This record gives sequence, C-alpha cells and structure tokens, in this order.
Amino acid sequence: MISSSFPAAPSKLEVLHSAHRSAGATGDRQRCGLRDPGECCPMSTAASERPDGPLIPQPANNPEDLRAAIAQIMPKALAKFDADRSEALQEARRTGNAGPMRQLVSLWAVHVAVARFPDRAARLRELEDIAASTDSLDEARAVASEIGRILDQASDDAGISRGSATR
Repeated sequence: MISSSFPAAPSKLEVLHSAHRSAGATGDRQRCGLRDPGECCPMSTAASERPDGPLIPQPANNPEDLRAAIAQIMPKALAKFDADRSEALQEARRTGNAGPMRQLVSLWAVHVAVARFPDRAARLRELEDIAASTDSLDEARAVASEIGRILDQASDDAGISRGSATR
C-alpha cells in the first residue's frame, strides 16, 4: 500500500545547491551554498530574495515529471517514490486497472506541491509532531484543521481534486 506520510523535504539552500550542481557547477559541497552561499552558488542569493516563493514550478501530473521534481527538491524521497511506483505499476498490471497509478500520481503530486514551499513543508512537519504528542482535544482539532488547509492548498496547486487520490 502506498503510504501517505510526507517525506522530509530538504532546505531551499540544499535544493539550490543541487540544481546548481546538476547544471554543471564545480566545487564541493563544503564550499557550495551549504556553508557560504555567495562563494560558489550565486543561485543561493536568489533564494533569500524570494523566501516565500516555490523552489520549482509544479510539475505535470505524470510519473516521469514528478520523479524529476522529487529528484530535485526531495532527493531522499526518490527511493520511496520508485518503490511506490513499482508497487502501483504491478497492481495496475495485475488488476488491469489504472487506479493504482492515478493514486500514485495524485499522492506524489501533493507531496511535491507541499515540498515546493519549504515554509509550508516545515509547518506541516511541525503540525504532524504536535498532533502526535498532544493530549488536548481542542489542540488536536486546531492542528487537524490547519493540516487540512495546507493539504487543500497543495492539492489545488497540484490540480488534484479532493478524493481523487482514493479513487
């Protein structure tokens, strides 16, 4: 079964470093962005000028484009995506139904939509931690409501209608 828990997203600086390196930049991780943004990653400066903007545009809702986006902004989640994709593909072949692949695309499109905004991803993780540890029903309701708003916004950003990931 495909898990809906959100993978950890890297910081905006780590993503910019990764994008810079994939564009052919030289230099090692110690010099690039992660320690001194101005030294060899000029892209790092742009990130600090637009802290509330997305790291990347929302990709098209297909496995290939989502995988490319995940590789760029959530590289640690790539193995999970590949495993989920393989499982969904096997299930789709076994049943002759495209539903598992639609579910995979919907779920991961929302993951990417959350991770594109580091502040949004961090807030979601913070809320998940609060939800896991609170004993207050009122606090749990408030947290669930805010998580719902974050996921609704991410679903809208991804062009996913509510409930489509479960169909």
